[in-house]
Amino acid sequence: MHDPLPQNDHTPNPLLLADTRREQARQLTNILRRRIETREWPPGHTFSHAELVNEFSLGIHAICKVAVPAVRTLREEGLLESRPRLGIRIRIEGESWNADDEHPGIPHDVHIEKILREHLHRGIYRPGEQFPPIFVLAEEFGVSAATIRKALRPMQKQGLLEVRNTNKRYVSAAVVDVSSEELLHIPPRRNPGKAKLLAFGEKRSLAEWAKDSRCTVSYKVLYSRYYLGWDLEKALRTPNTSQGRRERHTVTPKPEHSRLTDSEPLSIKKMLSAAIADGTYQEGHVICVTDIALRKNRPKSQVLQALRALNSESLLGHHPEIGYFVSRKRMPQVHQPRKTKE
Repeated sequence: MHDPLPQNDHTPNPLLLADTRREQARQLTNILRRRIETREWPPGHTFSHAELVNEFSLGIHAICKVAVPAVRTLREEGLLESRPRLGIRIRIEGESWNADDEHPGIPHDVHIEKILREHLHRGIYRPGEQFPPIFVLAEEFGVSAATIRKALRPMQKQGLLEVRNTNKRYVSAAVVDVSSEELLHIPPRRNPGKAKLLAFGEKRSLAEWAKDSRCTVSYKVLYSRYYLGWDLEKALRTPNTSQGRRERHTVTPKPEHSRLTDSEPLSIKKMLSAAIADGTYQEGHVICVTDIALRKNRPKSQVLQALRALNSESLLGHHPEIGYFVSRKRMPQVHQPRKTKE
């Protein structure tokens, strides 16, 4: 757990007097530099962005514009350092910051989730306030954005965090009703990659189960389902929902007039002329505008335009009730060579 920040109640808050966020960041940099140089914060003291804005009453929304630039400036000056999953601390000369000795071997996302839950418990993240963005937490803990997402996922599933307003996260108002034990409890992760998993009376790894003939989904879907707590046999047998939805809504073309589904890039008028000439459309055949528009993926207006053109050429007739129909079969003209005079 991070050490609490020293409070200076006898001095006014200079950051609240600044006009802009940039000026607040500059003043915060000077304040932190002064604390480090005067040993008010001794070497090895750890803190977080959220604790800074909480101490100076700036609100969580000021993390990106105030706390992050100030810490980044001091890190570039060599006064601060950060390590994966540990956070930020005052640099100790001649000593490197090793991993957390209290929790050896635990994954980064588990340790980060533990720290964030402690912040919720201590009231650093208040109900209804915006939660720090993923890229801010990634910079603070020195890990990737994917690791931060893994740390936040159980908290969102538990209802401690809410996602709204274009992927922004907020602290849920229900946090005040959650007990301390439940708030600080970290649910166990399922690690399907290292163990043989039991299903259908057999033990195999998840990769082996994905290749089994009884598996109806890909390895990626299977891994995601098992990680979310699905029973392995159910995860293997249940078809992918999105794939099944696509299959149910697939429109099967009618077998009639197979020439209309040809992929050859012909215009609608040329296609209809060819169908009349080779006998696909016999005399008296009624042309269905909707059918042609669906098969050729064209608007009805283009189909009607082609039909009117063929009607003007007397290849199609038109009746007010039945629409366009084939009036006569198109016969190719045969040109006989002229006889030369002997």
